[in-house]
Amino acid sequence: WFSALRAMQRSVASRLLSGRVVALRCYRCASSNSMSTLTHIDSRGDVAMVDVSAKRDTKRTAVAGASVYLGPDAFAALSGGTNAKGNVLVTARLAGIMAAKRTSDLIPLCHPVGLSHIAIDLRERPDEHALDIEAS
Repeated sequence: WFSALRAMQRSVASRLLSGRVVALRCYRCASSNSMSTLTHIDSRGDVAMVDVSAKRDTKRTAVAGASVYLGPDAFAALSGGTNAKGNVLVTARLAGIMAAKRTSDLIPLCHPVGLSHIAIDLRERPDEHALDIEAS
């Protein structure tokens, strides 16, 4: 999945010049599992769901991040809370929590994951008209 994320970064980076883009940061999941093999590809090369019935529950932490670069007017509306549709940061945090809860619906071949905590951290960078987002 790191290759897919890197490809997405390149695609997004190509739009960075237009000033309306997101720059993604890659993080590794904190887990004891190795990511060296493609577990959802069977011996014929077909996509397959992995049998996890014998797997014990484990505690894992995943962290993902992005930086959203805005124009001066959009950043002023974001940081000043003057957006006509309400507080954008509250909506972004709520959307992130809702997306995390629906991970198995949004990511193909993802098993339902029991979540004990979801944090969405938002940090404004006024000098760059940017918003850093980190989900864990």
